[in-house]
Amino acid sequence: MDFTLRKCDNCNKQYYADNRNLNRGWGLCCSKRCAAKKREKSKPTYNPQTVLENNYRREHWHDYQKQDDSYCGLDDGLDYLSECGDKD
Repeated sequence: MDFTLRKCDNCNKQYYADNRNLNRGWGLCCSKRCAAKKREKSKPTYNPQTVLENNYRREHWHDYQKQDDSYCGLDDGLDYLSECGDKD
């Protein structure tokens, strides 16, 4: 197997990419995580502010769930959609 030293297209970290993957058009990023970030940034609807908001919501989803449960009067932590219906 032959490898080529490359810089990641997303984070500029150096890594060794398999030449077979490079020939297929793969191996452009150092990891699956960087590849996913690169794909996300290439979308026409990409908005960094939306990404920050979604990440904050993802970190604090327990807080939102508690608010939703108290909204419906549920103290046992059941899914609010099954009891209250969709709020959208």
